[in-house]
Amino acid sequence: MAIVKVHYDAGREWERVRLPGSKSIAARALVCRYVYGLDTELVNLPDCDDTIELSEALRRLSERIDKPLLRLEEFGELPPCVMEFNLGNGGTSLRFFVALAASLPGLTAYVDCAPGLKRRPLAPLLDELRHHGAEIECLERPGYAPLKITGRRLTGNELTVSSRQSSQFLSALLMASPLWDIKGAPIVPDVTVSKPYVEMTRKVMESFSKSPERYEIEADWSAASYFYELALAVPGRKLYIENLTDAEHSIQGDSETQNVFAFLGVGTHRAEDSATGAVLEGDARATRALADTGLSLRLDMGDTPDLVPALAVGMCLAGIPYVFENVGALRVKESDRLQALCAELHKAGFAVHVADDIAGDGVPMPRETPTVSLVWKGQRYPVADDETFEAWNDHRIAMAISILATRLGWLGIKDGEEVAKSFPGFYNELGCLGFKITGIRI
Repeated sequence: MAIVKVHYDAGREWERVRLPGSKSIAARALVCRYVYGLDTELVNLPDCDDTIELSEALRRLSERIDKPLLRLEEFGELPPCVMEFNLGNGGTSLRFFVALAASLPGLTAYVDCAPGLKRRPLAPLLDELRHHGAEIECLERPGYAPLKITGRRLTGNELTVSSRQSSQFLSALLMASPLWDIKGAPIVPDVTVSKPYVEMTRKVMESFSKSPERYEIEADWSAASYFYELALAVPGRKLYIENLTDAEHSIQGDSETQNVFAFLGVGTHRAEDSATGAVLEGDARATRALADTGLSLRLDMGDTPDLVPALAVGMCLAGIPYVFENVGALRVKESDRLQALCAELHKAGFAVHVADDIAGDGVPMPRETPTVSLVWKGQRYPVADDETFEAWNDHRIAMAISILATRLGWLGIKDGEEVAKSFPGFYNELGCLGFKITGIRI
């Protein structure tokens, strides 16, 4: 893959930028629209790899099995068919599709994915589906894709799957559950990781249960975090986002971005000339006052793990030490994001490390409450000359480390085009903010 070169010119004027639609909401909307058999118009559907791959899989599925919920309610069965699917690199898409396919009696689905995604665990989801009557065969190794799924009419109201690794398992089951032979809503366990994503799932399901003709997908707050990161790294300059959903009315847990960065000194002001426009601006004095305390800012990131890359890089650039607690789930994302952040921030001169089973600063914790923390105490290393950075095949790592160019002047990112997974226009938008991108067609 190409090395994307990111240059930053502090003297250039900043123009307006625009966010893609939320891929998390989009994935839920696509699945719910299919389950309920609707023709709902999806507005602001993001044009990213994950959404395209899931949309295509559901389009093909609907050609053979259309309006599944209505058919099951009327006839109790679906037309038999055998199909092959490839969900590409989309972890969310794969998990949602596996639960859906297992809940369609009559469907035999061979489900494959990209090599990197075959390393991400599915065992908790597969075990739960089997507990409810699913027939799933792992074709290469237990607990991982590729899979052969023989759809069944699943039963049993009570879900017991743990969300410790990923809330996506629970969300996948919830969205497939209207197709099951059960009365009432499923009984779910306590959510321990990314709880706001499960609440998002419930809200999207509620909306589609009302058969809307039109459903508007919010702008992506996870994508917004990289512009907040930039505002933190370059205080005193106004950054205008054209389409940022009001945090108070957003169904995205990552709308917490606004509050977290506000504490760090980045203000969010609603633009007078737009219903959704927002202006971000970092306050250098407020940020410096926080950094000068010399104390590590301790944040529990269990509910919003996708914000960690932007915060980890941005707070290093702003000189604010931190301890991010409850981040163990980041080890099983597109990459081991903890390892990736440590490695790439080391190259930029920041001594970031992972602390296992301790309270961030080396204090042992009771065995029953283990945690994993990402820690930076303010220590710095010499910056290596001409060091090539790596995206680790991870879109969020690629976007977060791009902002390091504000300090280094420029950097090369191997596999930087991974941003297409969630935000294909990311480098275009950086081009509006004093950055020049070469080595990739944008």
